[in-house]
Amino acid sequence: MKVAHSVNFRLFLNKEAFTADKLKLLLSPVLPEEVLFIFEEDVEKDVLKKEKIELSIEDIALKEALKVQGELSKIVDGCDLIKVELSLNKEKHINLFLDKLKNELGNDVCSLIAEQENRVDENCNLFLRLDLDELQKGNCVLTDGGNCVHIKIKLATYPNKKENALKVVKEIFKN
Repeated sequence: MKVAHSVNFRLFLNKEAFTADKLKLLLSPVLPEEVLFIFEEDVEKDVLKKEKIELSIEDIALKEALKVQGELSKIVDGCDLIKVELSLNKEKHINLFLDKLKNELGNDVCSLIAEQENRVDENCNLFLRLDLDELQKGNCVLTDGGNCVHIKIKLATYPNKKENALKVVKEIFKN
């Protein structure tokens, strides 16, 4: 059963500390191995050379495409940040991600997510945030703000109503 149409990740990294290896290390606790191949040096070079990139990377063995976007931006204090966005659109990748996420978070946190209605909006999107500092240590920790990876999961529901989306969340994160 298809549980989600897409999973979108968004995070901000300091330009000085940005490397493809660091990005791969940060997301490795939650991304399946089949997806991690995208973080090669070409992504790093393209992001640092240009102000905005959009790459579609084809995994020839899987015949499936993934999309990574990077954008160089400045914030108020003048610090250069790189906004990195990643989208998973294939059911196989989405299911692998959800399985790995549930495993990393553990049963208690999954039960908590299943019961938190405020994480789902009227458009049937589930919103999660993972602490970036903990991800650097290899730990997957849910947070409500701060330095984090923003995850938006577009839930597969019909009809497209919040109460149906909440049922899907309970199904995904049940123990």
